[in-house]
Amino acid sequence: SFFLFILFISSLLSVILSIFILFFFLFFFFLMIRRPPRSTLSSSSAASDVYKRQYQRRVRGVSSCDMAAEKKVLVLFDVDGTLTMPRLGVEQPMLDTLAATRAKVKIGVVGGSDMIKQREQLGEDCTDRFDYNFAENGLDAWKDGVQFAQASFKDYLGCLLYTSD
Repeated sequence: SFFLFILFISSLLSVILSIFILFFFLFFFFLMIRRPPRSTLSSSSAASDVYKRQYQRRVRGVSSCDMAAEKKVLVLFDVDGTLTMPRLGVEQPMLDTLAATRAKVKIGVVGGSDMIKQREQLGEDCTDRFDYNFAENGLDAWKDGVQFAQASFKDYLGCLLYTSD
C-alpha cells in the first residue's frame, strides 16, 4: 500500500510538472512573437525591422502609392469566377472597373482556357485591355498585345506521355 501511495504521488508530480513546463513554454512563446502596435517603431520585437524599413521608405519619399504610380505593381485576375461567370462574357461594369484599375497599376489576366476562349469571354480586344494575358495557365503569354512566350506540355513531355486529343 505504501508502494502504491509513492507511485500515485510520483505520477501526480509528473503530471503537475508536465503542465508547468507546457505553460512555461507557451507563455514565453507568445511573449516572443508579440508585435508592437502598427503606429510604433519599437525596436523591442522581431517585427521592428519591418517597421524600420517602412519608415525608411517614407523618409526617402518612396511609398507603396509611389510604386503603384510608377506601375511597378501587377494585379492578376482569374477569368472564370472572378471577371466573368464561368463560360460567360464579361459585363460592362467589370470592364469599367478594370480600366480604372489599369490607370493606376498594371493588370493581367490568367485563365485555363486558350486565347480563343479568353477573347470570347473578355472581348476580341482583350489583349489590348490588359497589360498581360496568360492563357492555358500561362503556357501562352502576351504582353501589351504581343505574344512573347508559348509552351506546350505535349512538346515538353512527348506524345507518348501526354495526349490531349
